[in-house]
Amino acid sequence: MIVPEPKDLVKDELFLSWFYQTSDSVFICRNTDKEILLTAYNQPAEKWVAEFFMHGKNGFVCKENEFERTCKNAFKTLKKVSFSFSLEDKGILTVSCSPVYVEEMKEWVVLIVGKNKQNLIGSYNASLLTYLSNTEDAVLVRDVNGTITFVNIAFTDMFGWKSEEVLGKKVFEINILPVSLIEESSRINEMSLRGSSYSHITTQRLRRGGELFDVSITYSYVTDVDGEIVGSLSVFRDMSEQKKIESLLRESEERYRKLVDLCPLPIFVHQEGTVQYVNHAALTLMGTDDESKLIGKSIYSFANMEHHAEIKKRSTDVHQEPVQGKSEYTIKTLDQQYKIIETMVTSISIRDNKVNLVLLNDVTEKKRQEEALRESEKRYRLIADNSYDLISIIDRNGVGKYISPSHERLLGYKESELIGDTATLRIHPNDRDHTYETFQRVLETKEQQRMEYRMYRKDGSIIWIESILRMFDEGEQSDILIESRDITERKENEKMIRRLDKLSVVGQLAAGVAHEIRNPLTSIKGFLQLYQEQNVEKKDNHYWEIIFSELNRIEEIINEFMVLAKPQEVDRKSIPIKDLLSHTIVLFQSEAHLNNIEIDVIYVETEQMSIYAVENQLKQVFINLLRNAIEAIKPQKGKIRIKVESCYGEERVRFRFIDNGPGIPKDRLAHLGTPFYTTKEKGIGLGLTISQKIIHEHKGDFRIRSGYKRGTLIDIILPRYN
Repeated sequence: MIVPEPKDLVKDELFLSWFYQTSDSVFICRNTDKEILLTAYNQPAEKWVAEFFMHGKNGFVCKENEFERTCKNAFKTLKKVSFSFSLEDKGILTVSCSPVYVEEMKEWVVLIVGKNKQNLIGSYNASLLTYLSNTEDAVLVRDVNGTITFVNIAFTDMFGWKSEEVLGKKVFEINILPVSLIEESSRINEMSLRGSSYSHITTQRLRRGGELFDVSITYSYVTDVDGEIVGSLSVFRDMSEQKKIESLLRESEERYRKLVDLCPLPIFVHQEGTVQYVNHAALTLMGTDDESKLIGKSIYSFANMEHHAEIKKRSTDVHQEPVQGKSEYTIKTLDQQYKIIETMVTSISIRDNKVNLVLLNDVTEKKRQEEALRESEKRYRLIADNSYDLISIIDRNGVGKYISPSHERLLGYKESELIGDTATLRIHPNDRDHTYETFQRVLETKEQQRMEYRMYRKDGSIIWIESILRMFDEGEQSDILIESRDITERKENEKMIRRLDKLSVVGQLAAGVAHEIRNPLTSIKGFLQLYQEQNVEKKDNHYWEIIFSELNRIEEIINEFMVLAKPQEVDRKSIPIKDLLSHTIVLFQSEAHLNNIEIDVIYVETEQMSIYAVENQLKQVFINLLRNAIEAIKPQKGKIRIKVESCYGEERVRFRFIDNGPGIPKDRLAHLGTPFYTTKEKGIGLGLTISQKIIHEHKGDFRIRSGYKRGTLIDIILPRYN
């Protein structure tokens, strides 16, 4: 049985579209053991079915020997086979048998395409036939003998000849060629049959009534399914209206041409998208001095594809609303440059013909400058947003307009909490008058001002801030730019310098006191030792021990004074870090063991490093720290950890001493390092003072962090020996 629609056989939508729309006769056949069986055919093939097939048990069976032989040969060789049939009343049918494997059926079928030789638009050109039939351009197709085989409706409209009047005739027989152009037309047609194509040849033709008119002709060739040239194709475009517009423009040229040509803005005139006129500025814009490269071209060929729909809409809307507002497009010029243009479209009439006049303005450089400005603003914004310093902009009332993200890192406030607010309540009460006066001075003098003040962080802690205030104009409004930075550490350093100055005075005083005490003390101690040797009684030993213990203590205090009073030897050398610590720790191992205190040392890739220092001075510092830690922990069981690691890009070494003792209350922590201030019952308050002095002389940092019942952490940072 015949399948009237090949949906189950072939599911390809493109094939089905062609199958139902082509004017060629299409058969699909299967091969059984005994016969060729017709499975499907389209409407144009109906007139041939009875000629080649007859009813059989399973469908239509091939009855034409030549047809059957060709099909079987195609099945056997799996190659394309062609032949022709000549039937008196139905013309000549050229048949091509092509084997096709159908995946759905898992078998080979033969696709048979029968093409009437009078139809030069092949089966694979069904969409082309649809286009040629509906295009507004006139189309004429001739076979290799010059016989007209196809004309479309537009040909009839343009020339006045109906298709039935011209099919089967030669071109010169229907009188559309001026006598002077017959030879030229024949020559071009012959070249087309040899594979040449010619585009937009401007010439003239005759209408049926003898009227001569201007046309643009495109010549090409037509091939069959095998690619063999079987005819030529001519496409005619009526240029008479364009010529009229050109004539009208020429008529008004005396009055307006010079004015338009000298206009600095590029001007295009187009009708339905085809350029009719351009001025000199437009030629310059498009990168040419030859107007023929623009006249007759489509305006869409220069604009980016993304703009085509908008251009078309504006070109149409302008006829209802005569002036269209400005719009921007990107175009590609003839010298291969991309430019941004600003356009304004208006509709004008030239002898009842509506055309569009387009004024263009090249804004490429303007856009580049705007983009550069945006990039510049973006970079400055990026710098401000990522600056460690605090950057803010406030108005004349002190209200925040811009707050850099660094405020959150340093002060703890989010940007949203500071914008629209003043900083008054965040400034320390003792500094508010000073900051207000400085702010007013900027407004009055418009000169840069600098101020230092204390500010509260969000967690309630206080830091020192240094700010530089500048006034700048933004549009019609003047704002204040404030650049600030944290100077808390600098203030602490200044405080330390003042402390060291005091320490210097104390040292000078101590030197005098120590000198005056040491000489008599030496004499007293010597005579007491001599007296002890001559009067040895067991009952007096206790008193002698007390006397000499106190004398040793006095001598120790004097030695501490001398450290403060005079510069120490600076015989510095390279000292291995591991040796320095191990020689110091061994002095406290026994005492730590007796008090259940563990001393642990961790080296973070620093075991092989050295520092440049005076060994005995650093040992004295480490001894002071270890002694203080042990005395703070005992009599409880505890642990002292010493961690040694690189810092500041491995240029310095940090010695971190951590104990789990009771810690130091906050009110006492601020006074540590002050001469003669101590938290010990029998301390003299010079240990940390001397330690800090030694570390600073080694160009190092000495930092203490502690909290009540939270233990103590001391960092000593020294330059690494390189």
